[in-house]
Amino acid sequence: TSPQDPHYREAIHFCQGYLVGAFHYYLAETANKADLKMVCLPEPKPSRNLAIDMFIAWAKQHPQYLNELPVETEFRFLTEKWPCKK
Repeated sequence: TSPQDPHYREAIHFCQGYLVGAFHYYLAETANKADLKMVCLPEPKPSRNLAIDMFIAWAKQHPQYLNELPVETEFRFLTEKWPCKK
């Protein structure tokens, strides 16, 4: 949403909460299950804000995925950026 939108702050927080929540669910589901892991963050891990900024930049470069479910688009980005080496 535009920074001029009266609900800008709420929209940004909702979006960030969705992305972080989906990732935390993934972490919980794959804890102690190395064979299920698709995303392996580097050390040190990027900050939440940096990762979200990277996702937004990636999404702008990949508009063909913006009609997918948001969680699908999020994990396309994550698995492209930080895939697990198998």
